Amino acid sequence: MHTLKKRITAALCAVTILTALAATTFTATAATGGAGNPRFTHTQALASNLDYVNTVYWNDDYGREESYTLRYTPGGDAFPLVLKDETVYGRIDIDEAVAYAENSRGRNVLALANADFFASGTGIPLGVFIEDGIYKSSNETENAIIFREDGTAAIIEKPTVAMMLFNETAQTAMSVNHLNKTRYVTGVPYLYSAAFSTVSTRATTQGWVVRFRIVKGSLAVGGTMTLEVAETFEEATAVPIGEEYLVLTADGAINDDFMNFNVGDIVTLELEPSDPRLSEAQFACGAGDIILRDGQITDAETWDKDLLARSPKTALGITDAGEVIVYAIDGRNANYGNGVKLAELATELRSLGCATAVNLDGGGSTIMAVRTPGNALAATVNRPSDGSPRKVSTYIAFATNNVADAQARNLSLANGGAVVLVGSSIELKYAATDLAYRPAALPSDIAATVVSNKGGSVDDMLYTAPSVAGVDKVTLFSQSTGAVGSGEIFVITQPTSITAQDTDGKTLTSLTLAPGQTMALAPLATYYRKAVTAQPHTFEYEVSVGMRDVVGDDGIATTIEYDEAIGYITEDGVFTAAAFGNRYGEITISAGETAVTLKVTISGFEDTIGHWGAEYIKDLTDRNIVGGTSATTFSPERNIKRGDFVLMLYRAVGQPQPQELQAFDDVKSDAYYAAAIAWAKEVGVTAGVGDGRFAPDAELTREQAFTFVYRALSLLGIALPDGYEPVLEGFADIDAVAGYAQTPTAVLIALGVVGGADGRLTPQSQLTRAQMAKILSVTLGLRGTEITPLSVEQTIPQTDEAEVTEQAEDTGDEDTGEVEHHGEAPPPGAVAVG
Repeated sequence: MHTLKKRITAALCAVTILTALAATTFTATAATGGAGNPRFTHTQALASNLDYVNTVYWNDDYGREESYTLRYTPGGDAFPLVLKDETVYGRIDIDEAVAYAENSRGRNVLALANADFFASGTGIPLGVFIEDGIYKSSNETENAIIFREDGTAAIIEKPTVAMMLFNETAQTAMSVNHLNKTRYVTGVPYLYSAAFSTVSTRATTQGWVVRFRIVKGSLAVGGTMTLEVAETFEEATAVPIGEEYLVLTADGAINDDFMNFNVGDIVTLELEPSDPRLSEAQFACGAGDIILRDGQITDAETWDKDLLARSPKTALGITDAGEVIVYAIDGRNANYGNGVKLAELATELRSLGCATAVNLDGGGSTIMAVRTPGNALAATVNRPSDGSPRKVSTYIAFATNNVADAQARNLSLANGGAVVLVGSSIELKYAATDLAYRPAALPSDIAATVVSNKGGSVDDMLYTAPSVAGVDKVTLFSQSTGAVGSGEIFVITQPTSITAQDTDGKTLTSLTLAPGQTMALAPLATYYRKAVTAQPHTFEYEVSVGMRDVVGDDGIATTIEYDEAIGYITEDGVFTAAAFGNRYGEITISAGETAVTLKVTISGFEDTIGHWGAEYIKDLTDRNIVGGTSATTFSPERNIKRGDFVLMLYRAVGQPQPQELQAFDDVKSDAYYAAAIAWAKEVGVTAGVGDGRFAPDAELTREQAFTFVYRALSLLGIALPDGYEPVLEGFADIDAVAGYAQTPTAVLIALGVVGGADGRLTPQSQLTRAQMAKILSVTLGLRGTEITPLSVEQTIPQTDEAEVTEQAEDTGDEDTGEVEHHGEAPPPGAVAVG
C-alpha cells in the first residue's frame, strides 16, 4: 500500500506547471533556498516560543512558490505532540484532529501539520507512533521523529522496538516485532492493543489468537508489562480487542508459538528500543528519508525514488540550537505554486538553518492549520492540491497548557502581513489573546506606534505607507491591561500585476464612454498573487491622444491622430472623456514599472454633452435602438418622424419579422422602416392615418407617441395590474388630450414614463428626439419589475426638466397617436427616406 501511494503521488508530480509573473523591486531579506528567491516573508507569533512564517518565493525556472512554516523553540508556553484520534486504524482530516485533541485529550492546539506516510486503505501509519508516552504502533522501516517531555526533539534513523514475551509459567519466550499493524498472510505474529481499533483486529483470514489480560504496566518503550493469558483459540477472521487486553495473533494454522501459552499463564512483556532515545519519547511519529544530516544534504541515491519529483511537500528539520522547523509548501497549482523536488526541499531546509531534516508525507496530504491571534480555531493556511483537505493518519501539533483567563495579555495586528502600495493607507485591525492564546476582549486604549525610519505613520487606527519600500513594524500597547504586541506591514513600490477596475469592483479591459462622460477608476494590484492595499491616487495615469480610423474613397483605412487627448484624468483616477465623439485612445495605469493599458472609445454625440436627456440617449444607443444624425451628432431637439419612432419600438421588441412588408400605400417595401411599420400594424400598435396611409414622414406628437408606447407595453413584457383603471387629471391642459390618447397618457403618467412640465402635458406638441429617448429608456427600464402605478396624488404636479419645449397645433391624427423623429439614421445598408 505504501509503495502504491508513493507511485501515484510521483505520477501526479510529473506534471510541471509554469507561472509567469512580472519582476518586482521589493525583495525580502531571507536567503535564497531551494524554493526560490523569497519575495515576501511574514512572521506571526502564535506563542512565546512558536512562530508562524508565510513566505512567497519567485523562481526564474518555474515561477511562484508559497510555503508555510512553524518555528518552535523548546522551553516556552508551547510544546509539541503527535496527534491521531482514538485509534491507529483509519484516517482523519485536520479539523477532526483538532477536535480530538481539544475535546478528548484536553489539548489547546495552536497549530498542526500532517506527518507520517500511511497505508492508503487503512490509514495505519507506516512508522512508529507514540502518544503521551504510550507505544501505539510499531515502525515499518521508516525513520522517526521524537519529542521528549521537555519539548526537545530528535530524528532517529529507522528505530525498532523488540517486544519480548516471557511466559513465566511455562518458562518460554518469543519475540514480536509488529504492534497495531495490518496482519498479513505470513504466519508472523502481531500484537494488538485497544489503541488499534474499537472494532476488532480487522484480520481477514484464518489464524490463531492468544488474548492477554493486562495485570500491570503499560505499553511504554523501555518498560515492562505483566499479563495473564485469558483465552486461546483459532479464529476465522477478526476478533475484538478490548480496553484491558492485548491480543497476540498470527495468520495460518496453530504452531509452537501458540502452543506455548495456556489460560492462566503469567507473561512478562518487555519493550526494548534499538535506540535508547526512543524510550525518552513522549510523542513520536514515523518519517521518510533523512535529507539533511549534520548540515549536509545526504546521498540522494538512497532516497525514495517515487518522491523525488516536484510536488507539494511537508518536512521537519532541527537546528543545531534545537529549534524545530515544520515546513509545508504548496504545489500542483498553476496560480500559487508548483512545489519542489526533494533535493530542493533539502536545500530550502538547510537555508532555514536546519542541521537535520526529514521528508514527511506530501502531495495531496500536505496541509497546515494555524490558530492565528484573535481566532478561536485553527484554520488551514495552505492550498491542498486535492482542492480540499485530505484525510491522513498522524499530525505533528503544537499546543499549550496555559489556562485561559479571558484577560488581554497579548496584542497583534489581525491584518498583519498586509501588502500596501507606497502612499496608500490601511485601517489597522487589532486582536487580543489571553494567557492561553485564546481570543480576549479588545482593550479600548490600544496605542500603535510605527517602528521604522522609512516614514510610515499611524493616525488613530489608520496606517499610511511611506514613499519607499520596506517592512514597517507596528508596536501595540494597552495602558489599562499592560498587553503588548506587534505586527508587520509590507510596503512596495511596484506590484506584480495591476487590473483596471471601476469603483464597484468590475474588471475593465476597455471603456466606451459618451463625450464628456466620467468614470471613476479603482485599480486593483497584486504582489505575487497577494492582494495589495492601494488607493486610486497612489497609481500613475497617462492618457493618450485621440485617434480615428477613416476609410477613404479607395477603401483603404487610415488612422488619424489628433493633437487633443482622448480625455483627462485626475490624480484620484476619475476620467472624463473629451467633448468629441467617435475617437479612441488609451489610459495607462502604472505603479513602478508595472502597468496595464485600458482601451478607451468615445462613442457618442457631441451635442448631448450637458443635455438633460444625455443618459437616456446613451441608454438607447447602448441598446442599439437609436443612432445619430451624423457620426458625432444626435440632434436631440430635432422633431422625430412617425416612421422613425415606430422603428425604435420595433428594435426595442427584438425586430420580429412581419408577414408582409407592404402595410400602407405610402410606405415603400424597401424603406428602412418598412418592416417596423408592417410589424406595428400586424400587432395593433398602429392603424395608420386613414385612406391606407401611415404618413411615415410626418412629425410625431407627444400624445401619438404615448399611444404607440401604451399599445406596445405587453409586447415589451410589461403587464399592468389586473383591474387597473388609470385616471387622467390634475394637469392644466388635460382637455387638450385627444380621446384616443387619454388612457395611454394616464397609464404612462402613472408608470412614471411621462411627467410633463410646469403642470402641463402639451399633448399636441411635436416630440423631440431627446423626449423620444427618455420615453423609451424609462419604459424599457420597467421590464422585469413589479409594476405598481403611481396614485393620482403622486403624479400631480409633475415636472420633467426641459421635457416639453412648446405646444404645437393639433395635427388631426386622432385615430392613431403615432409619431417618429426626423433625420433618424437608417440601419446599415438601408436607404434613408425623407
